[in-house]
Amino acid sequence: MDPSLPGFSMHRVDRARDPNFWTARVNRDIRMVIHKAGGDTLLAWVGHHDDAYRWAETRRIENHPRTGAVQIVEARETIEDVVIQRIVEEAVRLPRLFADETDDTLLSWGVPEDWLDTVRDATEDTVVEIAIRLPSEAADAIMSAATGERPQPAPVVAAGEDPWAHPDALRRFRVVEDVEELKAALDAPLGKVDGLPPPGTARVCRAGFQRPGPRDRIGGHRQDHRRPAPRCPAGR
Repeated sequence: MDPSLPGFSMHRVDRARDPNFWTARVNRDIRMVIHKAGGDTLLAWVGHHDDAYRWAETRRIENHPRTGAVQIVEARETIEDVVIQRIVEEAVRLPRLFADETDDTLLSWGVPEDWLDTVRDATEDTVVEIAIRLPSEAADAIMSAATGERPQPAPVVAAGEDPWAHPDALRRFRVVEDVEELKAALDAPLGKVDGLPPPGTARVCRAGFQRPGPRDRIGGHRQDHRRPAPRCPAGR
């Protein structure tokens, strides 16, 4: 309720690609990753000290340039060298699945702008590795396209609408209206609160300090190594 308490040891993540990431101390080992922008405070991730900093240093939170949905985007340049090498090798050996797709089409699927070329280079052997690093709507779209289904363009936030209320943003964020709703969400198992995204989807928490208001969010982002792969091309 009061982030100014010295025990939180709040400080900005110096090496983060998103300058709005901060960390707060939970105990000697656990840290919260917090995103502060425009007067809003978003609880984005919780984990062990080194993992929390690594997460913050390789992510950014932003509105998608086409759909307007708020996304958690992994920095393209943080993919391991072995993955990059495999993508390059497979792109030479196998046909690229999305070679003919335009930027406009990929953006309409929710693919982040700096991931367009990587997605376009995806092959049958690399599409899953690429998909698991994308926001869920983009991952679903490219996996559907890989199986021969034509994805529908994602909805677009209209002028004056809240980007946090976008259907794709609601896969990751939960709005709470008051302190009692916040308490109920924190006390319940993840995925068991009405309105929380189900287990297996990215969840993030946007909890305002002092007293939550209409624009406060709550949830929790799962660690990357627990992220389930999208549907396989065989549909299993």
